[in-house]
Amino acid sequence: MHVPVRVRPAAAAVTVAAVALVAPPAPVGAHTAETPDSVAAPTLKDPKVVGEACKGSTGITVVVDFRKLHNEAGKVMNRVKIGCAKGAQADGFEALLDAGFDVDPTVEFVCEIDERPLPEDSICASNGYWAYSHGERGGDWTYSGVGPADWVPPAGSLEGWSWAPYDKVGWDLPRVTPSDLFPAL
Repeated sequence: MHVPVRVRPAAAAVTVAAVALVAPPAPVGAHTAETPDSVAAPTLKDPKVVGEACKGSTGITVVVDFRKLHNEAGKVMNRVKIGCAKGAQADGFEALLDAGFDVDPTVEFVCEIDERPLPEDSICASNGYWAYSHGERGGDWTYSGVGPADWVPPAGSLEGWSWAPYDKVGWDLPRVTPSDLFPAL
């Protein structure tokens, strides 16, 4: 059974909020806009969402947002992939693996998920990084303060990964939220 997914343009909302917090006021008489062109992140169409969330309350749902990374044909992926790690997980790294994502288990720092980014997109952490977050059903993402090896996801929770280029504001959280997958009752 496929779970319907609502996708909010969270990246655009976060970008505007972040710019409002850090942008200095414009000089009197200067041309202003809601979001200055110099800091506005490019918008993406709604992503293609593949995979399914955990059906029960004991597994860990893992959401990976590939955003503007490229596929082998050189096209922007604009895809969110969802997987389910069944049962209790020792840590966030194990949840990512058990949810069906391809990750090098010999490296402590997550450089690639499902062989992305491609070498032409980035050498590990040179142009961006895999931002890691946590969520509860019916809620939103919270950026993680620890790495996946140091986090034990609670039963029924969500793990989020999003490719966050260093030059993009507000791309550190997946565009599909926990409340998109599990609306509050």
